[in-house]
Amino acid sequence: MNAPAGQGTRRRRVSGVLAAIAIVGVLAAAWLRWGAPGGAPPPGSVTEPAPTAAAPAAVNESEDDEDPVAAAPPRRADLPDPSRPLAETIPELLELAKQGRADAMHALSMHLMRCRRVMDVGDTEMRTEEVKRFYWRYGREPSTDRELDRIAASIERGATLREACAGVDESLADDGVAWLEKAALAGDTEAMLDYSQWGLSGMRDANTLMQNFDEVARRRELAGTFLKRALERGDCRALGALASAYAADGRGRQWIFTADPYFAVVYAEAQRLADQRSGGLTAEQERRREGMIERRGEGLEAARLDAARRQGAQLFQARCAG
Repeated sequence: MNAPAGQGTRRRRVSGVLAAIAIVGVLAAAWLRWGAPGGAPPPGSVTEPAPTAAAPAAVNESEDDEDPVAAAPPRRADLPDPSRPLAETIPELLELAKQGRADAMHALSMHLMRCRRVMDVGDTEMRTEEVKRFYWRYGREPSTDRELDRIAASIERGATLREACAGVDESLADDGVAWLEKAALAGDTEAMLDYSQWGLSGMRDANTLMQNFDEVARRRELAGTFLKRALERGDCRALGALASAYAADGRGRQWIFTADPYFAVVYAEAQRLADQRSGGLTAEQERRREGMIERRGEGLEAARLDAARRQGAQLFQARCAG
């Protein structure tokens, strides 16, 4: 069946920018995926094995939470309604953030980063940036109609957000990551988790990364620290983020650590057990989790894989079983 005319046009526009940004995308993804490790080693006395390469991940259609323009941040108690005009909401959040409220700092940061990404960006540049973001996440160009449609839908959301951000102070929008860092340092675990996803916001091309090498290294170490601190505080959502970071699986956190299949399995196993405890897994979900753990542990000897899963079980008991 042929695609509707509008979808076909959007796909052609997306496809037209692929060749121009391929080299930049691959370079950025490669540098981040295989750079120096950041953060302290996870719990347990183990020797870290040498990293092994992982195949680029396929697009998961449920990953809209990784798109910063997919939806406004959820409303948090006693904070301004995010559905109101952002030119009104952001100044109110700023006043609360200056009073030391970590939740306001976090909400403010997410709005600012979303606005900064679309301010003064024309439709052509927005298409280019979306395709570059795809390279950032997957290390390859989109190859299916669903992937092209996904990018095109994100472009449309960006255009809508650009209208919503009209009137927002552009100089304030530049401080989004700084406010996210402040929120995490102030103890907001939502901000700790989001920093691991968006800590390099505004730096996602090879030239910017290399020009800010020291700052990137600082943020890498901070992102790893925040994830482990969130876990120590009992937020077991950090398990999945840590597993993804060590697996370099294209879900946006491959910049934090050098890829390591052992620790990817440790955290993935702990996450599996935590999800079982919190709400249970269906037989199909359990099968998929087992398959993911096996893929992440490829290259490990059987004894090493078993040791990683045991350490994951111990981590679950220590942090998430209470």
